[in-house]
Amino acid sequence: MALEFRIENSSGAVVYDFLTSGNLRVVDGSWRTQPSQDGRKIETMLLMSKDTPANIRADVATLENVLQDAVSYHFDKYRDLSYWFRWVTDGESGKRALIFDYQLNPVPDSPDLPNGGITPNLEGEASYYELAITRHAAWEESAATIPVAGAQTVSGNGGVWNLTATNGGRLNGRISRFYCLPSSSGMEFTQFWAGMRLARRGLTTFDPLYECEDANSRVDATVVADGTASGGSYARVNFATDATLRPRLTFNVNEGSRDIDDMIGSYKVLLRYKTSDGTTKTGVQLVSTFEQPSTSAAVPLPPGSYGSVIYPPANTTYSLIDIGVLEVAPFSVKMAEDAGLSIAGLRFSIFAERISGSGNLQLDSVILIPHEHYVAWDAGLVGYLEAAEIITDEADRIQGFRNSTNVVDGVTEVSKNNWVYPREGGYFVVAAQRDGQHVLTDTVGLHIEVFKRWQTYRA
Repeated sequence: MALEFRIENSSGAVVYDFLTSGNLRVVDGSWRTQPSQDGRKIETMLLMSKDTPANIRADVATLENVLQDAVSYHFDKYRDLSYWFRWVTDGESGKRALIFDYQLNPVPDSPDLPNGGITPNLEGEASYYELAITRHAAWEESAATIPVAGAQTVSGNGGVWNLTATNGGRLNGRISRFYCLPSSSGMEFTQFWAGMRLARRGLTTFDPLYECEDANSRVDATVVADGTASGGSYARVNFATDATLRPRLTFNVNEGSRDIDDMIGSYKVLLRYKTSDGTTKTGVQLVSTFEQPSTSAAVPLPPGSYGSVIYPPANTTYSLIDIGVLEVAPFSVKMAEDAGLSIAGLRFSIFAERISGSGNLQLDSVILIPHEHYVAWDAGLVGYLEAAEIITDEADRIQGFRNSTNVVDGVTEVSKNNWVYPREGGYFVVAAQRDGQHVLTDTVGLHIEVFKRWQTYRA
């Protein structure tokens, strides 16, 4: 591919080419790139035109109109064309960066400039202009990468989608479109949680689903068989000896065959639970803990390890409730390993209390949704042949839509945390539930479109 240095719109149409004869041209050696205070980049260059005064004025007007349209896009929600600065070196694949702002000013007459600078009447039929373009800090591809055409079907009970084969470029990519939909007739959901777990040291034994019957039972907790539970059993907390906020279950992070290295990260914790009746009110709390070797009892980490107490509704059918964020590990892993220390002693506990009533709290399972690149939907019913769409535009603005057979049927804000596509790819984890009910057999379809991004050159 030949050298490209131009402005184009989002459809790819060239609107101003600095290499085209007759346009303002870049003076050799004048182009500079520097960071702006708001995290963007500023491209500065000296432009020259040698033509008749009428043509010079026309060239400047054309460029100013293009750049003003580029700025107006960010303040006028009805405009559908964004404008991009495109720079491609010889042999490089195409890349471009979104334009946010500009300054275009004439350069006064100066003996240091060939043919002088600008004069009041454009005499000499030559003039110079300083152009500064404020752009997005990242270059990105012109067309999205789609790892899987159509929808990838996964379980709504901590289903995992392996996306390690798709990277985000040399920077984190922009997730221009993500949607989640019920995968078969008769299914629906009102909530979903989704996040990406980075590869880091590995993902071989990564498993986001923890069964409560496999945890260490603590105060007033016993395992009870139940065919409707995730693993065939649940942990019943009957509050027989203590109804105050006490530890009820403690989980080893490396439970079962999990390698602790494969579980390192930050996670939104979802608890699958129900109560034995519709009147018992309870509170639950997530607590990060260490193992205490001398007693094998879990002890809390330093302050900040205690999550907020969550008060789930009394519900006699299993449902999911967000109980907070778990850090695995809540400290520098490298610093621990520099001291020769293993992090395999990490635990997390579920504390619970009964506020009113006389029933039991039934704890079935815990799902860890990666929180480093995370989004959640809690914006109403999405039925079969509908989808919850989350769109990120080129300016990194995020908006949720309910898609009903390709028609907007609702608009919402979404909960999110650093909702970008990690540059090394990773595992995508999702959970979804119906209105007040989590059905183990429900599956959802996922679709993702990513614009890869780069700092300087495109790979």
